[in-house]
Amino acid sequence: KSPRRRILDAGCGRGGTAHFLQTNGWGLVTGVDRDASSVAHAREAYPDIAFATADLTDAQSLPDGPFDGITMFNVLYAIPDQAAALKALRTVAAPGARLMIFDYTGTSGYAKAIASLHPEFGLWNPPVPAKMSATLQVAGWHLVTTHSLNREYERWYADLVSRFTTREAALASVADEATIAYARGFYANLLHLIREGALGGAIFHAEAA
Repeated sequence: KSPRRRILDAGCGRGGTAHFLQTNGWGLVTGVDRDASSVAHAREAYPDIAFATADLTDAQSLPDGPFDGITMFNVLYAIPDQAAALKALRTVAAPGARLMIFDYTGTSGYAKAIASLHPEFGLWNPPVPAKMSATLQVAGWHLVTTHSLNREYERWYADLVSRFTTREAALASVADEATIAYARGFYANLLHLIREGALGGAIFHAEAA
């Protein structure tokens, strides 16, 4: 932790993670996301943090660096051209900067496993752990460690799916029946993918090469 460290939260969404990092003393955080409505919400909710709209695959749209740390929380899986994003982020990284990627991971059987499930899974590109070292290296990063979260992801999503039953009344007060049914089915299928071994999770730590 260092209040002088500059951190870029890439794919910050509605700003919660950026707020957590800065509030808990990890550094001075800038959040970026391609979704303008999410950035607008983040600015309103957390006025003490800088947020900007940017395409992670376009280096010219990113805030000026250099950043000492870059975080990506469940972001990379949603980017079709992951190499371009990692390369663009490298351009705003300080020498020796650290990159932390917390994300879903996939296997060679992912595409076959999702064939009969929700169409959204076809838009996902979960990184394959065995290929991450090469992907990062081409983009100017050196993979330092990989920490599997497969067991944690299964536990987290099993708990989430169970809450569709235990919190049924609370859900009914904020969403209609069709929305709840859709969400229940989506996360049940996600849990199925995890239990089948087609989907998992990991933390990748890398440094600017």
